[in-house]
Amino acid sequence: MVLLKNFPAPTEGIHHSEPDTSAFFGQECLGKGTLYISESVLCWLSSDGDGFSLKYPSIYIHAVSKDLNNFPHPCIFLMVDGRIKIGEEQNGEEAQQLANAIDSMHVGDGEDEEENTSELRFVPDNANMLDTIFRAIMDCQALNPDPEQIDEDDDDDGVVIAPSFNIQVANGELEDFENGDEEYEEDMDEEDQFEDAEP
Repeated sequence: MVLLKNFPAPTEGIHHSEPDTSAFFGQECLGKGTLYISESVLCWLSSDGDGFSLKYPSIYIHAVSKDLNNFPHPCIFLMVDGRIKIGEEQNGEEAQQLANAIDSMHVGDGEDEEENTSELRFVPDNANMLDTIFRAIMDCQALNPDPEQIDEDDDDDGVVIAPSFNIQVANGELEDFENGDEEYEEDMDEEDQFEDAEP
């Protein structure tokens, strides 16, 4: 993840842009801005140009979530590489609070952190655009395969070994995926928590 300050909106390779979209890390709202889905990065920016960008190989899972018991708004759910933390916001106007939140974000080094993933959510004012956003992310992620995964595939003579996880797919059923002795389980007790999901 790259944190951005006074950054101009991207203009090249845009597959979709969604204005009036709130960004959340966990339950912490960073404010409202525009989500840009380009061929090279996924970027969210406030009207002041503060925000962040993500490279697609760092996105482990993206999904449409409409389970209001899990999160109070229909959203795009991402699980991203890196333990991201947000410090306490200072008093002030909303724009200043967003700047303070961006300033206080940091990514763990992955060695001393108990977890090395973070949950990110995007909530557009127009919930009808969730499927469009999901498909745009999926298309752009396909253009940016993880180089490490490609190397592993070459070493395994074309045999692809995916990470292990339980994930709820469109038909509401749970499918299990395993990778050796490593296991990852996404607890989804509610039906239709994620309508679509792409690792």
